[in-house]
Amino acid sequence: MNKNKNEDKSKEELLKELQDLRGRNRELEELISNNKSEDDSLRLTKFSLEQQADAIFWMGPDAKFIYVNKAACEHLGYTNEELLKMTVHDIDPLFPAKKWQKHWQDVKERGHFTIESQHKTKDGAIKPVEIMINYMEYKGKEYNCAFARDITDRKNAEAALKESEEKFRNLAEKSPNMIFINNMGRVVYVNEISEKIMGYSKEEFYSPDFSFLTLIAPEYKSLLESSYKKHQKAEEIEPYEFTLISKNGRRIEAILTTKLINYEGEKAILGIVTDITDRKLAEKKIMEERNRAELFMDILCHDINNLNQAIITSGELLLMKPDLSENNKNYVKSSLDQAKAISELISNVRKLSGLSGGELNHKKINVSAMLANSFERLNKLFPDRKISINHSIPESGIFVNGNELLQDVFDNILGNAVKFNLEEQVILDISHSLFEEEQYWKLEFKDNGPGIPDELKGNIFKRLKHGHSSETGFGLGLTIVNEIIMRSGGKVWVEDCVMGDSTKGSNFVIVLPKGGLE
Repeated sequence: MNKNKNEDKSKEELLKELQDLRGRNRELEELISNNKSEDDSLRLTKFSLEQQADAIFWMGPDAKFIYVNKAACEHLGYTNEELLKMTVHDIDPLFPAKKWQKHWQDVKERGHFTIESQHKTKDGAIKPVEIMINYMEYKGKEYNCAFARDITDRKNAEAALKESEEKFRNLAEKSPNMIFINNMGRVVYVNEISEKIMGYSKEEFYSPDFSFLTLIAPEYKSLLESSYKKHQKAEEIEPYEFTLISKNGRRIEAILTTKLINYEGEKAILGIVTDITDRKLAEKKIMEERNRAELFMDILCHDINNLNQAIITSGELLLMKPDLSENNKNYVKSSLDQAKAISELISNVRKLSGLSGGELNHKKINVSAMLANSFERLNKLFPDRKISINHSIPESGIFVNGNELLQDVFDNILGNAVKFNLEEQVILDISHSLFEEEQYWKLEFKDNGPGIPDELKGNIFKRLKHGHSSETGFGLGLTIVNEIIMRSGGKVWVEDCVMGDSTKGSNFVIVLPKGGLE
């Protein structure tokens, strides 16, 4: 009877075989585990490639695609199966078959580099792309792993920028103003007119040794340096006047307007220089002529007024003579009236000259107080006239934005209402109301005088020109009224008291900016 072989083995031999089997089992488990890890890594690698935003193409020396990712399919509009049957020549018109061998040799020599090319999609559209090329060898085979990125937006932006730069240069070269770009203290662009006016060539302007401060008059260099520092802090600068010095030493008065711009990826200063030398000379000449005219005006008014005052004094003394006949008294009174009219004319000329000298200083003016002064003066000026004044001006006051010259406005309007009124009793109605969304006070001065014909209403605030002496004039008084009101930001006009009937009195309307109530 045969015995089992294991029965002939000793216990020690069996234990050793068992240990050997356990060791082999562990090795087998480790091998299985390693293979599983490699599979996981491969799956992760493939998953990562598929999730890339850039299109990925693997190809061999024959230009056939070995692998394409999802982004490549979406980029070109083909399915994965379609692309794996295609070559580079099918999608890139810049790399036909006849150029491929030379390109592949370049890929092998350079290894890794980036190029720009074009991809043709399934529907025939051409897309600009940036391709990152990576040459590799694996198990004796050659591969190119290419990453392609659609750069359509970038190309459009570059084209728009180029077009914008061309437009800028066309406009700049045709501009009558000097235009420059200063980048980090260096002049990197000037237009043609800058060369002509300043006397420097573009090569001189662009030289690294050229300093922009060379162009600036000494007294303005600190101002330019201060403005430059503000621009470096991204602060905007208001246009300002300064003086340039040309290559031949000529001083050029100018206005400089600057703005921060992007220039080749950096902050730079775009400057526009307007030559105002001729304007400055003209302004100086006008100022000199004006000062001379004002001097002549002062001398003339002063001397005429002195002579006229002597006539008035003589006339008033003559009227005091007891033996002067009534007829002669009337002649003297008439002469005195004319002399006083001349004095008033001189006063008005001086006021009108002062008004044309510039803007008036405005402040809050109490209309109520000024009207009270005008009423008092009116009664003194016309002591023999019966004057009835009705008004709604509150004692608390109405305040407008104006100046002290408004007193002349009210004196003139009220004086004319009495002077040209032929009625036995002069009736003046004065009212006030808010106007134009309560931003203005509207003052109305109505009288019972003869009124103003429609054909004269548009001219009474204008000084009559020579050759129109047939028209009834109102002297310079209302011209001054109009100037003062306009300089105060208001308006003045005249209406009929009774609409459509210019013989039933006049209504002078004055509108002035509201200054508040107190």
